[in-house]
Order: sequence, then C-alpha cells, then structure tokens
Amino acid sequence: MEINWKKLAKTIKFEPTYNQKHILEHLNQHNTTVGGKRVGKTYLAAFIGLTELLNLNRTIWVVAPTYELAKRIWDPVKRG
Repeated sequence: MEINWKKLAKTIKFEPTYNQKHILEHLNQHNTTVGGKRVGKTYLAAFIGLTELLNLNRTIWVVAPTYELAKRIWDPVKRG
C-alpha cells in the first residue's frame, strides 16, 4: 500500500511550500534538489523518510557527511 503524502501531511500538520510540493509530486527512485539555506530541504527529507517508513517492506537510509547532519533528518522522523 502506497502512503498518500497529502493525507499524511494534513494529519501531522506539515504544510509544504510550493517548491516542496513540486518535489513531492515528482519523486522518483533517485532524486536531487538544490536550494539555499532555510528552504526546507532537511524537513522535506524527514517527511519523505517518514512516508517511506509507513509503507510496507521499506528500508530507508539516512546518509550525511556527519552524524549531526543525519540526526537533523532522523529526529523528526522518530517524532512522526
């Protein structure tokens, strides 16, 4: 069963920006995005991780150059 990201966002009160919505609507197996500071890349990554964890038979990896950077993504997923 595929999780509907719009319903999940509404449930957890996540209001994606215009650019975040565009990314969510065009997700593929491998995705790359470029953005400056404070555009919501980390929070979007956490939201995508949460949607994948809620799907059956999924494994996700949180990969970052440092533990602290990976923790920024993983902590919101754990709270979700």
